Amino acid sequence: MDSTATWSFLHDGALDRADGAVPGDVALHISIPYLRKAFQPTGDGFILKLIGCTQFELAGDDGTVINDLGQIAQCSLEILSIESESPLSIYTTYGTLVLAYDALHLELDTGQAITVPQLDQASAEYWQAWSQRHSGSA
Repeated sequence: MDSTATWSFLHDGALDRADGAVPGDVALHISIPYLRKAFQPTGDGFILKLIGCTQFELAGDDGTVINDLGQIAQCSLEILSIESESPLSIYTTYGTLVLAYDALHLELDTGQAITVPQLDQASAEYWQAWSQRHSGSA
């Protein structure tokens, strides 16, 4: 399973902070409490480390393009869906986030590394339980 899949499991996650530099490595702090509850120790979200990041920009629905990591984080965007995989384009509540990087490392916000399959399993279990609570209307 490639790192692109990670983004689909983070649906509804909020980008709280972005640290680092482009080109270089970037750490994204994604808050998604409903999914984070599946992991110990307790916390609020995940840290995605984009290794070798060469592109990180947000094209707003209003036509503005933002390249500054701090300004992008201040937009309080939420991840909605993957628009395309090449280049990686993620639709958010603010517009489209376009990313290019060599590798992605995934951690809990408390620092423990997790794998994409672990995130996949937690997401699948959450949405299955959600569907059952809502009479199968996922």
